[in-house]
Amino acid sequence: MQVNYFSLFLLTNLLLDLLKKSQPSRIVNTSSLLARIWTSFSLDKLHKYNGNIEVYAHSKVAIILFTKELAKRLEGSGVTVYSLHPGAVKTEIFRNAEGWAGSFITALFKRLMNFFFKTSEEGAQTTIYCAVEKNIEKFSGHHFEECRRVNDYKRATVPGLGEKLWRERWCKSQTCLVGKTTIVTGANTGIGLETALDFAKRGARVILACRNQKRADDARKKIIRETGNEDVVVKLVDMASFESVRAFAKEINETEDRLDVLVNNAGMIGTGDKKSSDGLSLLMQVNHFSSFLLTNLLIGLLKKSTPSRIVNVSSMAAKRAFKFDIDTFDKHISDNTNYANSKLCNIFFTKELAKKLRGTGITTYSLHPGVVETDIFNSARGLMAIVFVVFRLFAKTSEEGAQTTIYCSVSKGIEKFDGEHFSDCRRVEPYSTTTPSDLPQKLWRKPQAKSRRRAVALIVIGCVKIYIKLTTKWARSPTCLLGKTVIVTGSNIGIGFYTALDFAKRGAKVILACRDYKKGEAAREEIIKRTDNPNVFLKIVDMSSFESVRAFAQEINKTEDRLDILVNNAGMAIVDDEKTKDGHLMAMQVNYFSLFLLTNLLLDLLKKSQPSRIINTSSILAQVGTSFSVDKLHKYNGNLDVYAHSKLAIILFTKELAKRLEGSGVTVYSLHPGAVKTDIFRNAKGLIGSFMTSLFKRWMNLFFKTPEEGAQTTIYCAVEKNIEKFSGDYFVECRRVNNYKRATVPGLGELLWRESEKVVNLTN
Repeated sequence: MQVNYFSLFLLTNLLLDLLKKSQPSRIVNTSSLLARIWTSFSLDKLHKYNGNIEVYAHSKVAIILFTKELAKRLEGSGVTVYSLHPGAVKTEIFRNAEGWAGSFITALFKRLMNFFFKTSEEGAQTTIYCAVEKNIEKFSGHHFEECRRVNDYKRATVPGLGEKLWRERWCKSQTCLVGKTTIVTGANTGIGLETALDFAKRGARVILACRNQKRADDARKKIIRETGNEDVVVKLVDMASFESVRAFAKEINETEDRLDVLVNNAGMIGTGDKKSSDGLSLLMQVNHFSSFLLTNLLIGLLKKSTPSRIVNVSSMAAKRAFKFDIDTFDKHISDNTNYANSKLCNIFFTKELAKKLRGTGITTYSLHPGVVETDIFNSARGLMAIVFVVFRLFAKTSEEGAQTTIYCSVSKGIEKFDGEHFSDCRRVEPYSTTTPSDLPQKLWRKPQAKSRRRAVALIVIGCVKIYIKLTTKWARSPTCLLGKTVIVTGSNIGIGFYTALDFAKRGAKVILACRDYKKGEAAREEIIKRTDNPNVFLKIVDMSSFESVRAFAQEINKTEDRLDILVNNAGMAIVDDEKTKDGHLMAMQVNYFSLFLLTNLLLDLLKKSQPSRIINTSSILAQVGTSFSVDKLHKYNGNLDVYAHSKLAIILFTKELAKRLEGSGVTVYSLHPGAVKTDIFRNAKGLIGSFMTSLFKRWMNLFFKTPEEGAQTTIYCAVEKNIEKFSGDYFVECRRVNNYKRATVPGLGELLWRESEKVVNLTN
């Protein structure tokens, strides 16, 4: 936040006088498209850590708001200001990523995302445009993309938000703790260690209440080394044993003459149905019962030391404790539910304790520290462990996570909030689960399997949200297609529909090659309605039938006198090992063999109409088909394998066809359209099919392009001028890219061609 926004704000203001002196002058602020996604931006979130991507997005929203507000303040000064999104650019922005997550992100973006990203030179163009383009002064304060002004993102239009941002949490209290005694449970690692470290810096006597002697001693040495405060002592306590808790409390009461702050921080997660030595749920005893007991045993010493404080570390997980029942909460239901129940108990205990201690000088607070990478995850098992692997990507550091604990322990003037709940160094509204509720328990009663599927979906969303937000370069060629004839297969929906729509807008005669008459006719009517081009026709073809493909091609050759563009767009994804009536794998025939046959049957008409083009829609998943060989065209090794091999075959076919067509005036291109929201999974069957359909419809829409965006590279390859020299090459995001490794194997394209001829019986 400081690097991206606060320092930008400061630097700009410090240089304003010089800019005014040099007017007309300009200020150009680089923001990002991610500012568009996080509509939950608010000023208090400038200081909160809720994951790397959210902080980044909020910093970029702040830049846009600052730009708009600055433009108002500079009106009439001769200084204009602009914000911009440079596009998805291959830069070293991830160079500071650390740990295995950082390495993973870096590797992923270098090896995979480079296909979609601009070069740095391309990414600089909008910045340059805003800096030097003439006659854009009237757009001061506006946002730009791709060298043009665009509408502001929704959150940047909230009235008064920019002004509030201009005027505008780490715990900043300067409270000194010299002469004070503090106890922190679970203080050898994580939040507890950072809390104890802070107290020691403030001069307190710090008692580390830990279970493991060696780790506690290591923590003590670290604190003394970093603070120079030697009044740090270790006292052993096992929160899984009431006997140990009582012995610890007894020792404290006997040896200490005061206790100013008690932090109940120790906790665990994911213990299953393990029992403590006292016969209770291990998780519930460590997280709640023992802190309840310890606090009550030390109340006398806390009263003697007033004003004093009790701080209970809870969690936002308490929000999920809808199944909490006072009669059964000690029974094991699931790791997730039991953890949520234990954290709800922390909040209930805090509220009740505050009532009982009112007027004594002791105040008590509960808190949510945030999602923090600590050793509490070490005990997580099974699915919970997988979930926390993902959460670690978003997590705060332990030091960041300790800030609310420290705030509740030392911040002045919060006594009036006795018994209340805190998050990110401020009081928050009680969770609905902490107040009596009339919601029936059946709201929580869902099958275990459904809960597991939901968790898996959340993992996918978390990962994809970090790594994938593809932006789109639009095909901007003004090429007119009047007098031209084009065919687009699979054109009743998705990419095919928007490709055909674009061609119709350019004046072409458009032939929609579709399998379903009703859907094809609806698409035809819609295109005519949108473009006022009546030259849109529907022809029926079923790509799962060679007979249908031959009949379609025969009709085209008889009725059409020219064919300028053939777009092989039809495709399907998951159909398991289903075979066509021709005896081939359904996905392989629809995606590749029929494409091969149709193209060859229409070659003479294309040559007659030259210069003409063939566009083959492939996919980045072709990169997965590293084990591709010609004999695997007929083997089923899983849906992904078949789909990847069919898309690799398209690329190999494109390269080989380009060689064979050299000098004919017909050029051919393959492409990856991007991750697009289409109906490609509509034929998916069975459990996997249902899962994929549900996943893509309900979740992946958040990250996928619209079909119109996905059609841009297809359109680019069809109409862009001066790309004939790249015949046979592969395109992504409206630009040529290097072919995937397997597509460069010498002779493989020719082998594939010969096998394909046999399969489709091309000689006939």
